[in-house]
Formats: sequence, C-alpha cells, structure tokens
Amino acid sequence: MKRIFSLVLGTLFSAPLFAETQQTAVTNDDTILYILGGIMVILLFLIIGVGSTISNLAGNKDFWKNYSKEKTNSNLKTIIIFIALWGISNSGFSLSVSPPAEQAEMAGEGQFIFWLLFITDIILAIVLYTMIKILNGMTKTLAGKDEEEKEDVLEKVAASLTSAVPIENEETIMMDHEYDGIRELDNVLPPWWVGMFYATIIFGLIYVPYYHFGSGQLQAEEYESEVVLAEEQKAAYMAKMANSVNESNVKLITDEVRLENGRKLYMNNCIACHGVQGEGGVGPNLTDEYWIHGGGIKNVFKTIKYGIPEKGMIAWQAQMTPAQLNEVASYILNKFQGTNPSNGKEPQGDLYKEAQSAQESDTISTLSDTLEVDTLKE
Repeated sequence: MKRIFSLVLGTLFSAPLFAETQQTAVTNDDTILYILGGIMVILLFLIIGVGSTISNLAGNKDFWKNYSKEKTNSNLKTIIIFIALWGISNSGFSLSVSPPAEQAEMAGEGQFIFWLLFITDIILAIVLYTMIKILNGMTKTLAGKDEEEKEDVLEKVAASLTSAVPIENEETIMMDHEYDGIRELDNVLPPWWVGMFYATIIFGLIYVPYYHFGSGQLQAEEYESEVVLAEEQKAAYMAKMANSVNESNVKLITDEVRLENGRKLYMNNCIACHGVQGEGGVGPNLTDEYWIHGGGIKNVFKTIKYGIPEKGMIAWQAQMTPAQLNEVASYILNKFQGTNPSNGKEPQGDLYKEAQSAQESDTISTLSDTLEVDTLKE
C-alpha cells in the first residue's frame, strides 16, 4: 500500500506536466479538462500499481496452495478480464499523450474532449474498484482467512426474479413421468412474468373505467379536441398577424367574412356621419372618386386610424384594433365605391386614381421609348 501511496503522490506532482502537454488541445480557460486529465493519470497509475501487486501475489506459490480450485478458476477469469481492461486503459493513456501535431487537430473540440475524458475516468474508476476487490480477496486468502462465499447481488436479483431451483435441489421438483430418459421439472412461473401479468390486469381495471366510462379521452376524441385547439391557435396567430398592420403595409381585404366584420363596425360607428350607404352627411361622400385626404386603402386606413380632429372625426385607433381598422377601410372601398346613391352628397376634395404599379409604369415607359425611336427613324 505504501507503494501505491507513493505513486499517487508522484501522480499529483506530475499533473501540471500533463496539463502542459494538453495545452495545444484545449484552451487555458478549460480548467475542467485539466482536472479530468489529471484524474485519469492518477487512476492509470493506481491501476498500474494495483495490477503489479496482483501480479506479484499471483506468482506466489503459497497463494495457489491456500486457494481452492473453485476460487482459483473464478479469480483466473477475473484476472483475465483485468488484463484486457488494463490493456485498454494503457492504450487510452497513450492516446492522451499523443504528439503535439495530433493534439493540434483536436483544437476547438473541447466538448468532445470533455466527454471522452469523463467517460474514460468512469471506466478507469470501475476497473480500479474491481481490481481492489480482487486484491482484497487475495490478501485475505494469503492471510489464511477462509471467508464464506458471498452471493453476488446480481445473482440474488436473478434468483428473486426467476425463482429458479438450484441444480443440486432439482430432485425436489422432479415429476414422476419420464420420456426417453428425459425427466420434467415442475418449476413455478417466473415472478417477473407473473408480476407483469397482474400489472396488466390492474392497468385494465384503471384504463377501461377512466377512458370508456369516465373523463378520459379516446384517440378519436383526443384528435378532435386537438384539431379544435389547433384552429384556436391558428385564429389567435392570424389575429396577431392582422393586428400588426399599419398604414405602410396595409392591404385591401377581399375575404367576405372579414368584409362582413367591416360592415358591422361601419354600421355601429360610422353611419352617423357618413350615412348607411356611404352617401355622406356631416362627413364626406364615400361612394365617389373624390377624396379630401387621399383615396386608396393606405390613405383611408390612415384617415380612420388617426382621424381628422379639426373637422370632428376622432382617431379610431383607440377603439379599434389594426385588424378592425383594415376591415372597415376595405369594406368602404369594396362596397361603396362606384355605387352613387341617389341622395349622395356632392363630391369633395380631389379626384383620386390608384397609382400604377412599377411594372406597368416600366412597360409604358418602354413603349414610349420605342415609339419615339420609330418616329425618329421615319
């Protein structure tokens, strides 16, 4: 144990040197990587030390004399596993101190290095724990202490799950009949299987009343409720998007449902000044092509939104959402323009024509240039 302790101290002093060799792979701020790397080196040295001790004990003749055949076979298997794991850990150590050129390729892969070191440390810790248990058993054997074999935890769990009768006690469950020298055993059903069977019964007793007679939803009902919820979420999203409109991005609405909403808003708020048919009254006529503050969806939307306080028209943005303002403006332009009611008020303002699109303007300009060129040629 003194030898192992000295190895641990030597490893602790060599940890800074290890960190220096890793400087090309990780940055100076990655302290956790240095810590994990140092732990890995400590574990490797401990494994080497314990492995050397086990090898020395295994070569002691007194050890083999004191060990029974069953223990020998069991520990031989354990030592073989240890040698394999020791080889893996040594290969991992050789990778950890790879040449600077290879470490440079790992630069920028701090996350990968972290998990690699972390998993390696876990594996090495398990290997070291197993080796210490082996060493402990071997030292007790050399000391002449015959311990009773302790049943492995996994074996206890397996026995409780299977209720299997040991081979030496199979006579107690042997059945009377025999076929061609083959005897049948009367084993009980595995407890894990019986437990699952009873669990399904309990699940069914809860599931059926809850879903078929209670408040639980079956798949079809759940689907329908999710569709309704999706429609509500869609409507909320569309309302949110509709309320994001302003005088610079507003578009003329042609959807009849929303135009009907605009009609209701107009009837409830606008007929006192503009009339039921938009013929005008206190306010101007909305059915002709003359507009005091500009026509078109953007100008009408802006007029309704901010109002004309000096002429008695309030700003409706405080009482209507942007979506509602859009619906009212679109209703006026879709349903009133060009109707010319008999009691319409005389035109006011300037004649307004929708501006031509850029594409139309470019087309007209191109045609004009072509005509001018043809005229010059003639």
